[in-house]
Amino acid sequence: MADGELLVARITYNFKTDEKSYQWIQDRLTREILVLKLLKHLDQTLPVPQIYVWDFDPSNSVDAPFSVMERLYGEDQWSAWPKLTSEEKIKFVRSLAEASARIFKISMPSIGSLEKLTNENHPIVGPFIRMPSDPRTGGPYATIDEYLAAELQPWTASGQSEYEFSVPELFERLHVLAHRLVPRDDPTMLRPVLFHKDLDVRNVMVNDGIVSGIIDWEYHAALPACLAAVYPEFMRFDGIFDPKYNIVKRIMPTKESWATASEAGPLRSAFREAAGRISMDYVRALDLGEDLRRLLEFAEHDLKACHSWERDFTESLTI
Repeated sequence: MADGELLVARITYNFKTDEKSYQWIQDRLTREILVLKLLKHLDQTLPVPQIYVWDFDPSNSVDAPFSVMERLYGEDQWSAWPKLTSEEKIKFVRSLAEASARIFKISMPSIGSLEKLTNENHPIVGPFIRMPSDPRTGGPYATIDEYLAAELQPWTASGQSEYEFSVPELFERLHVLAHRLVPRDDPTMLRPVLFHKDLDVRNVMVNDGIVSGIIDWEYHAALPACLAAVYPEFMRFDGIFDPKYNIVKRIMPTKESWATASEAGPLRSAFREAAGRISMDYVRALDLGEDLRRLLEFAEHDLKACHSWERDFTESLTI
């Protein structure tokens, strides 16, 4: 730019050109622009890029959807993490918790994905952005019960013969259990809030030991608060991240980009304490929604492990 500011161009290649796939990529990229505009409007402290220009028509001058944005300085978390000292890791995790809690404080009108902004920059929520092959309905949903009914469909059960249990019956039990786990006594836990659904080590940037950028907002969501407060995946050893289930391989993008078991406890404590300075509702949501979040993760990622977890968890409730 004329003032010497460096910019970043993001170009999307290798996309399918059939109408359904093109509409999916266009919707995904457009909604990312909208959520970044909303974030910049509501909280200038959040480390997200300013978008200057975009054109998602693949017949444009570069033959691909593109956007031009502010450059954020730093390196990807997965690359920076192994080089941080123990004290620097705590410092970084605290800054990540503060950013997560600030995002959590942004209220949304319903459950789904940001579809439009009014002239006054008020959000309008539409359906979730799902893969074209995903048969689940996308919303938007007015209540957590509507959302759970859509999420807990046995849509992954096309290969029923590979399971030694009835998939429809498992989902029936999950419906009952999920209904029981909703924190209905606390309305603040049910209000929809903004959530980054893909906040992993490749979408967080680090500079001087703190979060300098949060990127890739295509897969954001407006979720009930109890589902929108989470510990970062790289420090988790619970639920689908429990090694006994052998679901998550702690090697991507590198083995060193994950916290070790001995680091996880202090990091979680630091995350929790820092988030609480911004929003005690975030901390309460971490606790009150924990089991429901685990249920939804298992149902989405691995039905055999889900069946095992559901059995063990239900038995623990009766003890």
